[in-house]
Amino acid sequence: MLYEAMKKEIESQFPSLQFSTDDEKKLISIPPVCNEVGSIDIQDDYDELTVFVGNFTHWHCGYFNEKTDSPDEVKEIVTEVSEYLKDMFSDKIFMWGSSMKGGGTQLIEDGFKTKKQGYVWSGPYYS
Repeated sequence: MLYEAMKKEIESQFPSLQFSTDDEKKLISIPPVCNEVGSIDIQDDYDELTVFVGNFTHWHCGYFNEKTDSPDEVKEIVTEVSEYLKDMFSDKIFMWGSSMKGGGTQLIEDGFKTKKQGYVWSGPYYS
């Protein structure tokens, strides 16, 4: 249920975005704009969505109780991931490190400064 809802949300919110899906694995893949950043992969883990953020990290979104089949829970989870993608595609998410050695993301807000070497969706970030 989360997988289908997320596909529809991406199609609705990002109509020109090229992405691929694997219905068997319930996986949505968004190819990178910059190879150093890597793709964004969204995996339906049945009770949550796991968002793999490029070559840097991953995070888990929500808890969906499949037994209740609640459309409100599904909408809340899908909306949270969609808002994150909007920030990502607007270069408002700073990414650093690596998934192999530990990495992370941080929202770029007014006054954001860092000495870390990192990236935004479109490529290297220079503060």
